[in-house]
Amino acid sequence: MKTGKNVDMLSGNQTKAILLFSLPIVLGNILQQLYNTVDAIVVGQHLGETSLAAISVASPIMAILLAFIMGCCVGISVLMAHLYGSGDREAFHKEACTALIAGLVFTVFLAAASSLALEPVLIWQNTPPSLIPEVKQYLNVIFIGLIFTFLYNYYFACLRAVGNSRTPFIFLAISSVLHIVLAVLFIDVWNKGIAYVALSTVLSEGFSALCCWLYIRLRVPFLSIGRKNLTFSRRALSQTISYSWAAALQQIVVYLGRFLTQGCMNVFGEQSIAGYNAATRVEGFILTPSEGVGTAVSTFFAQNMGAGKPERIKKGFRVGVMINLTVGATIICLLQLFSRQIMALFSDSNVIIGIGVQYLKFMSYFYLVTGITTVMQGLFRGLGKLKTTMAFSGLQIGIRVICAYLLVPSYGVYGIAYAVVGGWLTQALLEGILVRRQMRELDGMAVSVADESGPESIGPLNQTEA
Repeated sequence: MKTGKNVDMLSGNQTKAILLFSLPIVLGNILQQLYNTVDAIVVGQHLGETSLAAISVASPIMAILLAFIMGCCVGISVLMAHLYGSGDREAFHKEACTALIAGLVFTVFLAAASSLALEPVLIWQNTPPSLIPEVKQYLNVIFIGLIFTFLYNYYFACLRAVGNSRTPFIFLAISSVLHIVLAVLFIDVWNKGIAYVALSTVLSEGFSALCCWLYIRLRVPFLSIGRKNLTFSRRALSQTISYSWAAALQQIVVYLGRFLTQGCMNVFGEQSIAGYNAATRVEGFILTPSEGVGTAVSTFFAQNMGAGKPERIKKGFRVGVMINLTVGATIICLLQLFSRQIMALFSDSNVIIGIGVQYLKFMSYFYLVTGITTVMQGLFRGLGKLKTTMAFSGLQIGIRVICAYLLVPSYGVYGIAYAVVGGWLTQALLEGILVRRQMRELDGMAVSVADESGPESIGPLNQTEA
């Protein structure tokens, strides 16, 4: 793993490895956020406040589905990284094949179920009747394209598992530019409606998936899956499910919280809906660096766990925390100075801008907290303790929803901010206690590894193609 585009995570400087691996992931996450944010900007500037509010209502629903699929692929990537670090090539290939088959089948059922449940969910959310037709137009196109969402996230997971985060970023960058061009063409040039904004997203995702498939087929043949080497393993399926479902639920916590609290804001009208959701889109960008570092350290931890190197896991954890604290301090400064200018990208309405500015300025100080929790979550994911990450994410979302419904009627957008912060602080405190215990376990593992005699670890899969 010392040649080509792969980052060597099993030897050398931990800070350098994590930074090199995480940078393309962070930039890729920002580009993924651009998909939805570009939609909001184009719609808000060209189709008006009603269409912007419709996109705002659709956003949490779409984000939950996309994050669930992405979370499943995060779990797949962690499992594959562990197998890659251990050097078990046969198990690695079975996992890749099984995850692809199971993921495709699951995505088809998810898309069908989402389409059937859409209107009842919108009514349950107290969505204004005037917005429902446009929300349905937008989301039904997104549902059709979920198969492309899974494919490109699956291929990204495969490449990241072996230490290659650069190539997925390049393809994502190209598809993001394509998405922006198509969105502007459909709305500004060809005067199409809101469904075509969703179509630009689907076409871009399909292009990205195709690029990844071609790259793997031509440059990384040991990752390529064809009819001749296609296998399905029940044991691999069981492992895939155990890693993926917990990672998926953990991944959607932010978006599930927004979805469940959306009803609190819907009763305040279209401007409040648009202002709050525009702010959460900005928040999505803000959280991507820390989430990218969390994803990177998960792979780092998983590979080193598979290779039996607990000391590198401990050092990598400290590196991840320091990176996210630095990022968080930078975000505080930027939001305190430029939040109004950022919100003005979405709308000319002073009411919409004002709601977003209130939320972002208050929340900026607490992004330090979520930066630390993403590294802690990454630690447990990388060690295969995905039920732990799911449990803490569930606790956080429960606190957020309960507090939101109690506080929003009296405090408006600040009520949601208080609720989110309460969930984050509780999660950070309790999870921090478990992290200290985990570090003591890693100390014990390090002593055990040092005392062991016998054959050396077989190391990572020998891979020169990439």
